[in-house]
Amino acid sequence: DAFQHRYVKPSLSILLIDINRPLHLDSLLPAGRLREPARNANRADIVIITKCDESTTVHEGKFYTTLNYGRLTPLLPCPAAVKIEDLEMISREDFAILLITGIANPSLLIKYLNQFTGNLQTLTYPDHHRFTKRDFLQMERRFGAIRHKGIVVTTEKDAARLINHPQLPAWLAQYIYVLPVEVKFLSEEQEQLFIYKIEQHVRQNQGNGILAAPSNPRRD
Repeated sequence: DAFQHRYVKPSLSILLIDINRPLHLDSLLPAGRLREPARNANRADIVIITKCDESTTVHEGKFYTTLNYGRLTPLLPCPAAVKIEDLEMISREDFAILLITGIANPSLLIKYLNQFTGNLQTLTYPDHHRFTKRDFLQMERRFGAIRHKGIVVTTEKDAARLINHPQLPAWLAQYIYVLPVEVKFLSEEQEQLFIYKIEQHVRQNQGNGILAAPSNPRRD
């Protein structure tokens, strides 16, 4: 978001582009989602193409990352209603999954979970969605049909909004699992090159550290 604000003068600009929303296929607002012409991407010092899969063709001059999913963990600290050890167990036991997301683009997550179940149902809400009583009623209805052999899966981002929600039904919460995710470069070489560029920039711009220093340091 800061890339469009010209009054912000960073010493290094890193631009993230979702591979599912390439700039050359988008348009300026209101026809599309771009806030400035696509050609302005040339202002970035580093361009990272995000949400790739392992088969993505890489091009020189850009970095490519994918999402690496971890182990399922219960939403609540108390024992879950159904004990799931890993996603492979879901596949072995033929469990159904109700996926609940309030993120910008859950397509990669949906593709990933489809590998482990033949019955993946989804409830997708807008990014940064604030869950309501009506949403929870919808969740109860959808999950009720697969409750006998199913679980609910959500993202870490959505779990933060769900875990202390006063209207989340207690019985439903016991079936919710959280799937953690981390960003991973497509290759170790790209990861090392990215780290090198960041470290090199920091070494060459050590003067920027003065901005973080207190204006009136305490003298003992």
